[in-house]
Amino acid sequence: MTKEELEEIVVEFRDKSSQASLEDETEAAQLDRFADWVESDIENFDDVDDKEELWELFLEVHDEDAVWDAYFPEGDDDDSITDYLTKE
Repeated sequence: MTKEELEEIVVEFRDKSSQASLEDETEAAQLDRFADWVESDIENFDDVDDKEELWELFLEVHDEDAVWDAYFPEGDDDDSITDYLTKE
């Protein structure tokens, strides 16, 4: 994608974020993070073909469940959330 196309996507998703903030703050925050991510890495998306591919890439890179699991692993390890919550 060209830099101009990516800049248009940033503007589009900032607008969507503003509209969504009235209905769903979580969705608005995700759309805003997407726009921030595209804007900050705009030079790195030459090989991306379209907006849908860019969105899928964002979801892969920003897999919130994976981040949560990395910070709070389950199990009996000393650093697991289960171990922390069950300590006396």
